[in-house]
Amino acid sequence: MTIPHVPKNSQAKCRNFWGLKPVHSIFFFGCAMLGFGLFSGVSHAADIPGLAPSLKSIAVPYPAGVLDGPNPIVIDKQKAVALGKALFWDMSVGSDGVACATCHFHAGADGRTKNQFSPGKAHMPATPSSPNAFDPIDERGPKLANYQLTTADFPLHQFGDPATDAPGDIDSVTLLNPMTYNAVASAGTFSGQFVRIKPNGAEECIPLTGSGLDQTYNVGGVHTRRVEPRNTPTIINAVLFDRNFWDGRASFLFNGVSPFGAREPDAFIWVVDADNVLWKTRLALENASLASQSLAPLTNEFEMSCRNRSIQDVARKLLNNRPLHQQAIAADDSVLGTAAFSHHVSGLGLETTYLAMIQAAFAPRYWSAGVKSVFGKPSYSSLSYSQAEANFGMFFGIAVQLYASTLISDNTPFDQANLVVSPVPGPGQTIKATSTFTDTSGILNAQQLAGLQVFVKGLCNQCHSGPIFSTATNRNTIDAQTQQTSFRPMLSRQKMFFDTFISTHDVGYFNNAAVPSSTDAGLGGNDNFGHPLAFVDQYINGLAGISGAVVEPLPLTLACQFQRPYTTDFSASELIDDPSGNIGCANPGNAYVPRPDIVATALQNPNDTNFIHGGHLFKVAQLYNVELTGPYMHNGGMATLEQAINNYMRGGNFGPFNPNMNMRNAEKGGAVVAVNFTSTDRANLVEFLKALTDERVRYERAPFDHPQLFVANGHPGDNVSISQRSANGLAEDTLLEIPAVGSGGNTEPLDTFYNRLPSP
Repeated sequence: MTIPHVPKNSQAKCRNFWGLKPVHSIFFFGCAMLGFGLFSGVSHAADIPGLAPSLKSIAVPYPAGVLDGPNPIVIDKQKAVALGKALFWDMSVGSDGVACATCHFHAGADGRTKNQFSPGKAHMPATPSSPNAFDPIDERGPKLANYQLTTADFPLHQFGDPATDAPGDIDSVTLLNPMTYNAVASAGTFSGQFVRIKPNGAEECIPLTGSGLDQTYNVGGVHTRRVEPRNTPTIINAVLFDRNFWDGRASFLFNGVSPFGAREPDAFIWVVDADNVLWKTRLALENASLASQSLAPLTNEFEMSCRNRSIQDVARKLLNNRPLHQQAIAADDSVLGTAAFSHHVSGLGLETTYLAMIQAAFAPRYWSAGVKSVFGKPSYSSLSYSQAEANFGMFFGIAVQLYASTLISDNTPFDQANLVVSPVPGPGQTIKATSTFTDTSGILNAQQLAGLQVFVKGLCNQCHSGPIFSTATNRNTIDAQTQQTSFRPMLSRQKMFFDTFISTHDVGYFNNAAVPSSTDAGLGGNDNFGHPLAFVDQYINGLAGISGAVVEPLPLTLACQFQRPYTTDFSASELIDDPSGNIGCANPGNAYVPRPDIVATALQNPNDTNFIHGGHLFKVAQLYNVELTGPYMHNGGMATLEQAINNYMRGGNFGPFNPNMNMRNAEKGGAVVAVNFTSTDRANLVEFLKALTDERVRYERAPFDHPQLFVANGHPGDNVSISQRSANGLAEDTLLEIPAVGSGGNTEPLDTFYNRLPSP
């Protein structure tokens, strides 16, 4: 049963999201859409149309009802932040020593260099007929488990003219090495079959053996840790993304159970009401994509989990355990070193339990019911789940997001600068390729300012604009000074750069031309329920009148806002009123969409280009601290900023202007235009990107300090032979210690990914 907590006056004032009626649930979708300008309302000296605003001018959009309102979910924010930090860094959360932080310990990203090769999405998973999923023509060989990456491995696709150019020549579009589907990503678990959580809280898994032994992740029959199919982005500033993961599958709405928000048909939590009655209800917290994202690794057998482990199993393992009981915590940890949290006498972990931390942070109605048969029970125990175990996904997601909301790197040289652009854009105009910049504060040097001009001249700002230099950032942008909220359109209809056809697409998701389109659909793929991930697919199918096309509340999309309105391409007789209306339209005369039959016919015609959408699209990566977060792209195929820039300078590795586009699979386009900048231009651009590094991140100062962590950096031996194995037959881990650091940070700075790579 659902508790209807949507105030009637809120429904009256708030327009419906396109295609759905108002959803009755514990919390309603916010109506804070006070303007329709793209990232409007910010008040920083760098508030220049077409350029990212300073993060100092942006407030974190907390989920409505979590911290505010008459009956918030969280009753103590700081204790919830502490809970989130402990859960994020705790190696006990994973089945075999893997924490969330295992893939996010180096400037919020992964700093490891061994056993990081993955077959990528193109060849996953392995099949009985092809048990080794690695790309067979990769020049490094067909078996890449436990491979040690070197400087010579990057970029994965190396270009040059053997007759005249050195390997990796930035101007050439001739591919020197075989094109590989393999990706550089992050090692996770060994996997195995989950058995039970023992009464003492220990987790039991059975290692894969015999025919179950994964032939991709093993060396000579010794099972190695598995590796995710895509490169790991940084967690820092990730709370400002509207959707998370490269393919955007972590929903803007948090359901407390899974990454899929309103798409998950059976997601619910348990609540005790004021009359002490227990209710089963849906949860829909907006601005909560990072909470959605945090739940996915908990049960993923490539990342943190043995096969078939549930979130409730994780809860049973953790709730009565001491947080971080295997790890040291700095006495001056900015969150866990305060007087509110006693450190254990052993010097490891906290003197409390996870259940006590939850009870201190969250309202009793979510955990006070205790153990009840209605919550179900695991197959390995006669003891039913408690309400705290049943709701653990909600506690975990909200706490991790609240912790991540503190990880905002808003003190970079760019944020400190006072930028002035010349000429000043007029009303409705934006910066141009000929714009020049000065910094009246003197913080940015001449080379960095010249690099900013290259950034604009090269059209980098077309995708890397908005907060954190990504057009995929939150749909609701909050001004830190005025608290005014501005709405960002999530769909666009226009001609893209070089295209001769019209493209309707999710804003902030593009083909970066780093790999051929056939390797990974990205946003063009489907969710776990067979529905398209892309908003635009749902939107267009909804226009066509396809039943069930809209499977989640779409962001309000006005046809009149499109750069190319439908009135440009369709006659008046082919159009109907836009069901989203025309409130906020600069030109209400464009508030029309094609009739459903027109759209349905077009979708059946392969030669009709009016509704091209979907396919091989990935979230535009943020650029903050990018100096420290290599390797780059969703396939991790580039180790340096120079290599990433060169990809764009030549029009992409497999872009429309690159002859390699047809090498193994037909390439139908990319979102990259070749711009042949000089070596000086490129060097200046790199220096500007380095101006986006926050020194607190570089030195791990608060709030970027953390507990001790041990991460598996491959196994003894190499990809041909593993010299040691553990008692259960799995490869022995080569552990890398990440020491605990307190609020004052480290004396030594974090290094770049390339500088950590050994020479061949």
